[in-house]
Amino acid sequence: MITSCIRPRKRKDCSRLRQPGASPDVASRPGLVDALDHLPNRLRGALPLVEQMANADSDSFFADVELAEVERDMRAELIAVRTRIAQGLPVVGRWLVVGSEGEVPAAGRDATAYLWWLQRGEERKPVTVFISGTAMASSNEHLPDEVAAAKNTRGRMAVASA
Repeated sequence: MITSCIRPRKRKDCSRLRQPGASPDVASRPGLVDALDHLPNRLRGALPLVEQMANADSDSFFADVELAEVERDMRAELIAVRTRIAQGLPVVGRWLVVGSEGEVPAAGRDATAYLWWLQRGEERKPVTVFISGTAMASSNEHLPDEVAAAKNTRGRMAVASA
């Protein structure tokens, strides 16, 4: 669940975002659109997921995704931009996970393979995540958190955290 909103000029009431069952766009999108309008283009370009959410209607944006995933991805996007600014580094657009082919052949490896598609601007690339057969057969409680998360999300967490 999204639990905060961007406040570019004046304090907005974000209490509706915290109510279970409340649509995320009820209170956040107008403030989000306003906040994005006040950002320089170089920063806006580095926030493709935030921009996409701000400009979409809630039915199309949230139809096929879990809100927890959206919040995690958006938080990662904002932290990445904030970190680059704080370190004086150039701000570049992030790669977005834009699709999945699901499980694909592992090409002779003792592994399960998942194919994901990433995009940054107009550039689109495939990424294959291999999870070893041993990891797939093991109980999650005996695996590192990152491996268990990759197993549970069919490789998406490995792509999202890279």
